[in-house]
Amino acid sequence: MFNTVVIHASPDSAAVLRAMVAATGQLQVLREFTSEPSPYELPRMLNALSPDLILLDFAMGQSALECASSIAAQAPKTAMVGVGATLDLAALARQ
Repeated sequence: MFNTVVIHASPDSAAVLRAMVAATGQLQVLREFTSEPSPYELPRMLNALSPDLILLDFAMGQSALECASSIAAQAPKTAMVGVGATLDLAALARQ
């Protein structure tokens, strides 16, 4: 089991990420954030939970990139997986 933190942007992306986590059978979610953690909350979470993996929803746009940068700086050994979790088929077709 990999201890995991999930950071997502919306209820739709949360549903996609939860289904992905369940399908693996290898991830235990320690905490779920509905937006980017604050600059105060992020280091506290990283130190308290010491996650093996962070699933980061890139539908959050620029804030997701900033969050990934902060995580890499503060916990360089923590793995991150960026996911474009959207159910908007029109948006997917444009990409």
